[in-house]
Amino acid sequence: MAGDKEQTVKFYTDGVLEFWLDGQAYFGGDYYSFRKAPVVLVLKPGQHQLDVRLVRDGRVMGSVGEPDIVLGLEFMLVTEPIEVEPHRLLISDVVEGQLASAYASIPVRNTGVGDMKILEIVSTTVSKIAHRMRMSY
Repeated sequence: MAGDKEQTVKFYTDGVLEFWLDGQAYFGGDYYSFRKAPVVLVLKPGQHQLDVRLVRDGRVMGSVGEPDIVLGLEFMLVTEPIEVEPHRLLISDVVEGQLASAYASIPVRNTGVGDMKILEIVSTTVSKIAHRMRMSY
């Protein structure tokens, strides 16, 4: 890594079963390339060694054609300690002005270096979730 300070990155590992970064094992590869949960890494300045384990499985990748392995590796620099993905919000339908369920799902990713605890999520209307969250680090 270039620079003189640590950098936090999201690491997408499409088609990778597992990988090692500087000798540390990570079993969080994205074998099916869903790209929903990248590994968050804090990298120190300098060079790093990346080793990947690749597997060719006909049941997953198809048994037709050449036995190629397709993978994608992407590092994205993290700029905020928390990421909320409102486009992946899952919420029930509104029936007669009321939510059909008291539950909703909002993907939140902690890209900071410390633990995070979500204390409250506030809805301004039944059809829209407010962008106000109270958290502790």
